[in-house]
Amino acid sequence: MQDSRQLLRQSFIDKYNYTKSLPNLHLNFNAVGEEEVHPFEQIYFHGVIKCLVEWSQFSDHNFYLIGSNSPWDYSFDNKSIVFYLSNEDHIVPDSILKAKAIFTPYLPKNGPKNIFPIPLGYNGSVPKLDVIPINERNVDVFFSGNLHKRRLPFYLGVKAYQFSQQFRSAKDITNIQFNNSFASGFDPMDYAKMMMDTKIALVPEGYLSNNSFRFFEAARSGTVIISAELYKYPFYDAFPGIRMRSWWGLNKEIRHLLNDKPRLAALQEQILRYYEDHCSEKAIAEYIVKCVEKFI
Repeated sequence: MQDSRQLLRQSFIDKYNYTKSLPNLHLNFNAVGEEEVHPFEQIYFHGVIKCLVEWSQFSDHNFYLIGSNSPWDYSFDNKSIVFYLSNEDHIVPDSILKAKAIFTPYLPKNGPKNIFPIPLGYNGSVPKLDVIPINERNVDVFFSGNLHKRRLPFYLGVKAYQFSQQFRSAKDITNIQFNNSFASGFDPMDYAKMMMDTKIALVPEGYLSNNSFRFFEAARSGTVIISAELYKYPFYDAFPGIRMRSWWGLNKEIRHLLNDKPRLAALQEQILRYYEDHCSEKAIAEYIVKCVEKFI
């Protein structure tokens, strides 16, 4: 396990060094340290930038990859394209709005026309594994995550589902655990393996926002998603999974899915295609170019 962690960390460092080497890319993220486990958005956006480099007008702009939790001191103009991350409060500073285009996973209400939503992406520590056909997977339902106040309705819906299992002769195979902090349940590699061996991933509300790494990790894995309500963002509009208005209906949704193997297989294919077409690094790079070109 230690060797796999070292390889992952080395890949984090290599990707950081690649983005840092681009003369027109500025970032306030520090390099990933030897003991750091989660680089969060950095790896996903490294992939987006690597695709954007192929854009014929890439060198005509200055790109800024800004984590809102770290200090920065940049000036923006009509050649600036900003990625503003970690702003779970959905606030973007006025100074950034001077850029040609701003992209953020947390779109502010009534924002100007030059600000666009983008996926949060996967946690960079969770590796991509080969996809397993859904009906060959061993775990029916999986969730491991922090229990906080926004997830109380989700918790009660899960408990109602688990209670119903007591009355079934053939019980679902589940791995559901509530933890007291982010990513405290699984090592990233074990988490990736569990997600890949799961048929249905539960994706509840985040601590402040309905965005979550889990959504994109599950979609990339071809796992069928039962999700909290999603924002009215273009890449969410095409989502082919289940959106829950109320978690009290969780047991019913799980039963419908697990009792229909052809539907599960069809949903897996749709979700994999959805991720590739709407959420992958290549798809988002193409989307960014289209948005920026509106202002050229």
